[in-house]
Amino acid sequence: MRLEKIKDSQTKVKIVKEVLADLSEWFGLSESTESYVNESKDLPLIVARDHFEIMGFITLKETSDDVCEIHCMGIKKEYHRKGVGHSLFEAFEKLAKEQYEYIQVKTVE
Repeated sequence: MRLEKIKDSQTKVKIVKEVLADLSEWFGLSESTESYVNESKDLPLIVARDHFEIMGFITLKETSDDVCEIHCMGIKKEYHRKGVGHSLFEAFEKLAKEQYEYIQVKTVE
């Protein structure tokens, strides 16, 4: 597995669309999915790849000068339970510590 920070906004859109399309059970509302896709263009994004195959991604969103959160995270179903999410979170945490004091967590029920 290779982790990479993506800078190109069109590449970010492609990655997020591809992964979220594979997760329709969790990202089935087209309006909210499009929101994640569109917002990802301007956010730091880390992708996990198996050679050239996209496995998953995570995006970071600033909520204040000292605080950030996971904006969106998705792992393709075939890569669940293989450590991809854990590796992406560790990379997110490392990136966040470069600029932020705290990581905020939000959940939806």
